[in-house]
Amino acid sequence: MPALSADRELTYGYFHPCLCLSNMLVSNYSSCNTIHKDQSIAISNNQNQSVFFQIPANEFFPIFDPNLKDMLPKPLFIFFIGILTIIISSCLTCEKKEYVFQLTGDHSGKLTIRYINIFSNSIDSAGELKSDYDELKNMWLKGEKIERDFPKAINFKKRLYEQDGQLCGEVVMEFNDLPAVRLYQYRNQGPYMFSMSAVPDDGENFQQSNGEFGGDHMPVLFWTSDNRNLRFTTNIARPDSTCVSMLSFWKADKSKK
Repeated sequence: MPALSADRELTYGYFHPCLCLSNMLVSNYSSCNTIHKDQSIAISNNQNQSVFFQIPANEFFPIFDPNLKDMLPKPLFIFFIGILTIIISSCLTCEKKEYVFQLTGDHSGKLTIRYINIFSNSIDSAGELKSDYDELKNMWLKGEKIERDFPKAINFKKRLYEQDGQLCGEVVMEFNDLPAVRLYQYRNQGPYMFSMSAVPDDGENFQQSNGEFGGDHMPVLFWTSDNRNLRFTTNIARPDSTCVSMLSFWKADKSKK
């Protein structure tokens, strides 16, 4: 599929101020998004403050190309529009994530990821909230989103559960080498390392760890080689009065079984 031409600009619409678990929405920005000639995206919030993101043209631009309708067969074009509508309307996210790497060997072990306080910013209608819960169930719990994020890990187990009046999620996977879960160790010696650029979801910001964090200019976590339990937590989104927990939808779904 051809990329966006470098000699023109394209304005492609509006986003709700939310962060999506599917990695496609931008947090806390809700105004016009413009793709510039240098292939950066300007995203403005309600105070006219802008941030810029670099996204490869072959990964993002074709979906929003104004000539897409003429470039694709009608059934495929309709399919893309349908997927885009789902992405834009979804506001599913969580408050924070906890990562625990339990090493059973030098390069093998188990990774547990916990999603704390799963909620939605879709307050327009009960239908949108139900759609967000269906996405959570079909894409995350029953789907293969996590498996695609960690394609070399094995033996996945996923569940939703209630904790402190909130809906939480947990995925457990096993790995036989460190890169399978985005860990690194230089020449199989020295400290274990994890770069914050390797977190699977956009908008994750470092909160705390039982290792040592290199800071903003060196956003890497380090653990000594004798540590068998590597932990860190990230912040994603802070819920407010407009947010709706997915707990009641999960309880209603559970009561039907």
